[in-house]
Amino acid sequence: MNSGAPPYESTDASTAAVLGSAAAVALGVLLTLGVSWLIMRPVTTEPLGNRAFEHGVEVETPMQRDWQAAETEARGHLESYGWVDRPAGVAHIPIGRAMEILVAQGSPTGKVER
Repeated sequence: MNSGAPPYESTDASTAAVLGSAAAVALGVLLTLGVSWLIMRPVTTEPLGNRAFEHGVEVETPMQRDWQAAETEARGHLESYGWVDRPAGVAHIPIGRAMEILVAQGSPTGKVER
């Protein structure tokens, strides 16, 4: 197996090749940073504080709009009169009125639940 050659490289790496590779890497990093700066420059011309909350509380997310719509619908149901099952004669009344009736008449079962 051993043909008499030493177990290590007979010559060192070329200094020109090492310096050329290092220069190529440095140039690549500088080009990348330069292009990034050019791309981001229009976005970062004014301080973050001036544009971060440009519209403030005026901006609503779709989830906030859906939540408000559901809450409005539920509140309307809790604060209105209406039929639950008209043929069976079952209706709903505003929750405030229902509490007044329960206070005046007492619990239907006669038990006070706490």
